[in-house]
Amino acid sequence: MSSEELSLDEIRQWRVDALKEFCRKRNLKTSGRKDELVARVFAASEMKVPICATAVELALQTENEKAKLLQVSNICLPDPLKIKEGWIGEADGIKSWPPIFLSDITIFLMADHPGKDVTFNKRVLTEYNEGKAYRLFQSGWLKEVFIHSISDESVYCFLRPNCTHTMKISDLPHTAWICVEKKSGKVVSAYCTCLAG
Repeated sequence: MSSEELSLDEIRQWRVDALKEFCRKRNLKTSGRKDELVARVFAASEMKVPICATAVELALQTENEKAKLLQVSNICLPDPLKIKEGWIGEADGIKSWPPIFLSDITIFLMADHPGKDVTFNKRVLTEYNEGKAYRLFQSGWLKEVFIHSISDESVYCFLRPNCTHTMKISDLPHTAWICVEKKSGKVVSAYCTCLAG
């Protein structure tokens, strides 16, 4: 049941359960009479509507994307979301924070990253420039920022806060992290558990 080059006559020969399966895989409506299903399948075939990824496939895709973010200068860094010990809270950890400036964040947001969504990054940069990020921080949406040195030898460290979802405040907070060069404050990688990543 490939969606490539299917003729209307071919589709009319399919059984109803095959038509419904084709629609289900593409997250299309599966109800209706057979002629409605045939028309829906034909239209989806002509428009090359792709098969939707399963939850397992989406989780694997997310893990692969996160693994790419943890490859920094030919070094494979540990996943900060899996590190349970060694995080230091703001009161003690702020003394160890790298010297991150507005320019470091702006350069990171404007840089070309693998898999970068240009539209999303432009929106984030615009919101950042408008002060939205700072207002969210000032209003308490961003919780305590923890630091992890990775190791004494590592030239990088992680900063990790939890962030309350602004549209669904009762949901579990998102966890974000950034990887920063300890000496320069250069942001080299970042991730968030929100849908945008």
